[in-house]
Amino acid sequence: ASRHLLKSLPRVTEKIGGGLLRVQVAPSLAQICTPAHIGVLTTSVVSGSRRAQWKWRLTLIPTAPGERVKTDRRDARRLVRQFRAGELVAIRVPSRKEEAVRDLCRARADAVEDLTRSKNRLGHFLVRHGQIWRDGSTWTLKHRAWLSARTFDEPAARATFLRYKATIECREAELEAIEADLAGFFDAEPFAAAVRRLSAYRGVDRLGALVLQAEVCDWRRFAGRGDAGAFCGLVPSEYSSGSSVKRGS
Repeated sequence: ASRHLLKSLPRVTEKIGGGLLRVQVAPSLAQICTPAHIGVLTTSVVSGSRRAQWKWRLTLIPTAPGERVKTDRRDARRLVRQFRAGELVAIRVPSRKEEAVRDLCRARADAVEDLTRSKNRLGHFLVRHGQIWRDGSTWTLKHRAWLSARTFDEPAARATFLRYKATIECREAELEAIEADLAGFFDAEPFAAAVRRLSAYRGVDRLGALVLQAEVCDWRRFAGRGDAGAFCGLVPSEYSSGSSVKRGS
């Protein structure tokens, strides 16, 4: 889309190396934007020192429902129309450190999901064998003591139970190790100030604040609290058509 966008705009281009072009909008488009608008378009993956050369990034537009034709030329024309309407906004490209911490936060989310699946597998196994916990919440000290007292007559069933139980212990140890790694970034830049502010909210601990900051990166991308809440999934959903009304959390 970058190639077609260059053809769609009166411009002055200059090669700056590494497959990058510096594009300055010509004064003939002064009614659309100021001549000082500068953008960097890339023809290759951004990495290393090239990251610092980005002023703002243009992305491809997804195909709308029902639209069966999607080409770079159409994307470029649509980007020009959106730019003229002021619907394109600048973004801050995350630093290498911010992206690395974000990857670690996502690794923690994967570990939480793996742990949940392992616990569910053990629970389903126990139900199939008539071993049902009926004394409150699961995975408390009392529940773990109950698990340790489970016995099975068949060797294969006993081996299966021990494997499931050992898998849960491994997943818990993995999760604890990742969270310990993340704890080292609570007071590190560029996360320290944001973690302090976000953790001041009720229900948000330092780990949750770090995850939010790593994912959002630049809070100026949100026009208001409603947009931020929608990004975090904290706004109600609705899908209504005709006389049918469906609302969810």
